[in-house]
Amino acid sequence: FSQKNKDKNPNLPAFGTVDKADLEMKKCDFDDKAEAMVLIDDGALETIGDDLQFKRRLRIKIFNTKGLEWADVHLRYFSERNLQDITGIEAQTYNLDANGNIVVTKVEKKLIYEKKINKKYTEKVFTFPDVKAGSVIEYRFKHTGIGLIDWYFQRSIPVRYSHFTMEFPAEIEVAAVPYCSHQYESDRQMRSTTNLITYSMSNVPAFRDEPFIINEDFYRDRLETKMVAYTVGGRRVNR
Repeated sequence: FSQKNKDKNPNLPAFGTVDKADLEMKKCDFDDKAEAMVLIDDGALETIGDDLQFKRRLRIKIFNTKGLEWADVHLRYFSERNLQDITGIEAQTYNLDANGNIVVTKVEKKLIYEKKINKKYTEKVFTFPDVKAGSVIEYRFKHTGIGLIDWYFQRSIPVRYSHFTMEFPAEIEVAAVPYCSHQYESDRQMRSTTNLITYSMSNVPAFRDEPFIINEDFYRDRLETKMVAYTVGGRRVNR
């Protein structure tokens, strides 16, 4: 769904379509101390047969050398018994040359490797090439075998636009409970065979390290998801 809606939502330009103004941008207009900014954080959780699949795309602007750490990507998944996998990774760097033309440098597939963390978890790891202050980086992937996930609008750097959708069969009732201090938009559509829930938030300030906070996840703007009920043979069963 997220891919289908990109032409309809001006905040979600297609993968690879980068505005020159974003490459010329020198700082975040609502957080001038930011070393980097997420331009797009787009996630979609949907059912594929009996499985759940999560698609995600991230586009990040690098403002200074401190922000270069965002060019090193580690995508963790539960690899024990091959229950999950991360596939379809596409990644590329955008820069402006001396003549103001947009130059695209792709991450070669052979430079994406797996790193075993322990018996249960593995990471897909890669680093963007030709990254410098002023670059924009972008990547997308599919996470298969995943269950319900919570969505975090807020990160350690500001986020210009965060967008999350969940699409499930009409027989499955899923709730997304927002814990947000900033304004968000939501929409729910009942279709013939599926239910579609959409949430988005714009200009999300960074959540920076604070003293005496044990678990910062409790303080970040987020959605907590859970299954409420399902219908079998016309009978609604609560979870």
